[in-house]
Amino acid sequence: MGTPNAMTTHPVNYPDRPDKTLNIPINIHEFEQLADRFKLLGEPARLRILICLCAGERNVQELCEQTGLLQANVSKHLQLLKAMGIVACRREGIFRYYRLIDTALMSVCRSLQEELAQERYD
Repeated sequence: MGTPNAMTTHPVNYPDRPDKTLNIPINIHEFEQLADRFKLLGEPARLRILICLCAGERNVQELCEQTGLLQANVSKHLQLLKAMGIVACRREGIFRYYRLIDTALMSVCRSLQEELAQERYD
């Protein structure tokens, strides 16, 4: 057995081309980080919050209004997203404003959202 951070090569087969295989070198730690990010996307409320933040910085009240979620629920999800380095926060007076800082994660969300929208119209 290798060390947890050992680089391994993982074959990826193309469904439409069984004769073609791509070997992707990925560090085991990177798999764990990737899985953690996908877990964040597994909660619809967090996705709603993230989609709102795609449009720009919002305070908790604005996020509540736009998502229909309760303030305690929004705050809980924002704290988790902040701890994971997905969003950042700044204070202005009595308000906290949140913004998206993990653009790679949002790029994945946007791509999936566009694909789902396209499937609806096909």
